[in-house]
Amino acid sequence: MGPPSFSGFSSSNHFASMDIGGFDMICSGRDKIETPKQFQQAEDTVNRLDLDGLVVIGGDDSNTNACLLGEYFRGRNLKTRVIGCPKTIDGDLKCKEVPTSFGFDTACKLKGV
Repeated sequence: MGPPSFSGFSSSNHFASMDIGGFDMICSGRDKIETPKQFQQAEDTVNRLDLDGLVVIGGDDSNTNACLLGEYFRGRNLKTRVIGCPKTIDGDLKCKEVPTSFGFDTACKLKGV
């Protein structure tokens, strides 16, 4: 887990991946962070990159990982704070305060494209 190096997004490098999904761009899937080795790799990565914060954007699996990482980082007294941002095209992340997440709304509006 974790990139061998880091490069941020800028107006000059993100347009090639625009509107083609994100899995290929960030090499992501629906993996769960479960093993001690995976948590250690996450810790090593945020320490190596000297991250103050980590924003996880995704569905229920991604936000479960965000919660688990946040609890792990706090328990290890790491400076990295984790923010989970719900986004899904499945429409399965909702509550009284958030009737629909972005992603689902966009997917519904793009059905004819």
